[in-house]
Amino acid sequence: MKPHKHVTALTQPNLNQLAFKRFEKNLCDGRKECEILPRFLAFNVGHHLIAPDFNITLCVIFKNFSTVLRSIMCFLYNAESYQKEVKDLMDDKFEIRHCKNKNEFIGDIGEKKLQWFERESGKIFNRYSVTRDPIERFVSGFLDKCLYSKNISGGSYENRKNPCGNCGGNITCFGEFIFSELSSIVRTNLKKYTLETEHFAPQNWNCNFKEAFAKYTSKRLLREDKETGSQQIFLSSHL
Repeated sequence: MKPHKHVTALTQPNLNQLAFKRFEKNLCDGRKECEILPRFLAFNVGHHLIAPDFNITLCVIFKNFSTVLRSIMCFLYNAESYQKEVKDLMDDKFEIRHCKNKNEFIGDIGEKKLQWFERESGKIFNRYSVTRDPIERFVSGFLDKCLYSKNISGGSYENRKNPCGNCGGNITCFGEFIFSELSSIVRTNLKKYTLETEHFAPQNWNCNFKEAFAKYTSKRLLREDKETGSQQIFLSSHL
C-alpha cells in the first residue's frame, strides 16, 4: 500500500508550499478551519537505541514496529547476554525489556545524551529510523491502546487516567480527543507526556527530527513488509 502523495509531502522538511496549498484547498476552506498540526515540533519522545559494535543508532517511534526493533537492537548491543536471557524475541516487552537503561537514550534529552556518547566514545553513529503510514499507525494504535488493552486485567488501560479520552470503542471520539490533546501541546508549548500523546503524536515530532532530520536514513514500514521488515531495515547497515 503506497502512502498518499500529500501525506508523504507533509512529512518532508523541504515541503513545497504550492503542494500544501493544494492539500489545504481540498480538505478545508482555510487555515483556521484546517487546523493541521505543525510539522517538526520538538516533542522528542523517541527512544535512541545504540549498538556501538556496529556503529549504528536507531530511533524507535511508538507503534512503528517498536517492540521488535527494540529487541533486535538489544541483541546487537550484547548478543551473548541477550541469547542467555531472552527466550523469544517477542517476549522482550517494553516493561521487562532486557536492555532497559543499558543501550537507551530516552525522551526529551535523548539527543543530548546521544551526542555526549558520540563525543566520549569518539564514534559518529549511522542514524536510522522507521516511519509508517500515518493512518495505519493511528488505527493500529487505537486498536492496541484503546480496545485490546481494555480487556487485559491489570494492564495499562485500567491504570491510566482518562484512558483514550473515555471514548470506549468510538474512534471518531478518540480522534477528536487526541487532536485536542496534541493541539494543546502546540498552543501552550507545554509537553504533556501521556501514553496517548506519546503513541499518537506525529512521527516527525520524535527523534529531534526538527534539528537532526537530515542525519537519518529512514525506512518506511509498509503492511507487506511486516514479515521481512527487520531484515530490510538493517540491510543498508550490512548486518
